[in-house]
Amino acid sequence: MFGVSSLVVVMGAFGLFVGTIVLAVKRFYKSMYCGEGYLTFTLPVTESAHILTKLFTAVIFELFTGIVVFFGITIFTFEDGYAKAINNIGEFFSEVYKYLGASLILYIIELILIALFVMAVNLLIFYLCITVGQLSNKSRVGMSVLVYFIHYVAVNFIGTIILSFIIAGLGDRFYEWLEWFVQVHPIAFLHILFGAGVIICALIGFIYFTVIRVITKKKLNLE
Repeated sequence: MFGVSSLVVVMGAFGLFVGTIVLAVKRFYKSMYCGEGYLTFTLPVTESAHILTKLFTAVIFELFTGIVVFFGITIFTFEDGYAKAINNIGEFFSEVYKYLGASLILYIIELILIALFVMAVNLLIFYLCITVGQLSNKSRVGMSVLVYFIHYVAVNFIGTIILSFIIAGLGDRFYEWLEWFVQVHPIAFLHILFGAGVIICALIGFIYFTVIRVITKKKLNLE
């Protein structure tokens, strides 16, 4: 019985996330590149403002969805209910704080930033595919799906090649130094790792955003 209940909760959480993303992507497409786009682009704001507003709204909805799912699963996990769940979470953070000290607050901030940037980048990928797909005069949705798969294959291929060159080029001495650094300065290493993650996500997001803005500004093709 517990197994069935767990499956229902997991499927519900997954469906909630997928539904939120689908709704955000659908609203972006309808309000930017369909009939609603004529009204959207009569507003006295720039293309960047349109894109950022929709991105910000979608990220907020995803964030609230994540919070609801987190607390829902947490409460479901603990048989004694909400109070027991909150108590266990408090004890967990208390133990972590004893080890990390004030760095825990910085870790939380960094993780929140990474989560926000990851959500934004994932949405921008869908926005980019839709933006390229709207250039087609026939099947816009079909073109968007095709662009998504091409993007997926290209990013994985290029990422694998770059990672292979990095691993091969750094050499054994670098890995020995990295192992020493992690052992001696574990807290600093995590800060550097999280900070690098934020910067990389921000750069990738900026590239996607710029491509979307340029295409929307110069190649807008409303239905």
